[in-house]
Amino acid sequence: MTRRPPDFWWSADPELWRARTVRLLLAYLLLALTLLGTRYATRDVRPTLLQVREQEKTLTKERDQLETEVQFLVSPQRVRLWAERSGMVLFANVPKTRRDLGELPLAPAPLPPEEPLKVNIQWN
Repeated sequence: MTRRPPDFWWSADPELWRARTVRLLLAYLLLALTLLGTRYATRDVRPTLLQVREQEKTLTKERDQLETEVQFLVSPQRVRLWAERSGMVLFANVPKTRRDLGELPLAPAPLPPEEPLKVNIQWN
């Protein structure tokens, strides 16, 4: 990089200003071409995004309908009706049998330890 004199930026030399103008013009032209190229490359993103949003709305509605149908089909009344049709009986209505298990022997009580519990405290 060359060292420029302090009056370089304030010079009235037309050749210097013309060179600056050309450099700025080329920079703006490059920026405009980059932006146009990016816009052209991504031209199909928005229509695809709109299509995906519509598809998401449709799927969300379908999910909500299926969720409501599942809740209706697994309601307690429907389950009870299905069980009765399948020959199942409520536990409260089933005849119960009783049986005396007799006296069960108790397990022996654990023996106390031979030595009392000792606690050692060590400070670090």
